Amino acid sequence: MYTPKEVEILAALVTGRGTAEHSPNAVQRSIRFWPEVSLQIDALVDSTGRTRNEMVNRLVQAGLESLQERLTPEEVDALFRVTPDVLKRTMEECE
Repeated sequence: MYTPKEVEILAALVTGRGTAEHSPNAVQRSIRFWPEVSLQIDALVDSTGRTRNEMVNRLVQAGLESLQERLTPEEVDALFRVTPDVLKRTMEECE
């Protein structure tokens, strides 16, 4: 069974050719964007009517998927390993 990549879902959303739901769960982070990135995000938000949070999450997820496709499986395992400390920190921030 084919599972679309996040970038495919995002492209369908921004062109109006598709719909998607997203998780209501979130971890709050404070992030500073470069001005040119912020402008592009805001333009996407304005033109699609989607929320900034959804657009940023989908863009980040698409970028992570794209990066992982360009790494070896060993590199992915090493770089994206979820250690007990990482899991604990993230779960604490979800509470």
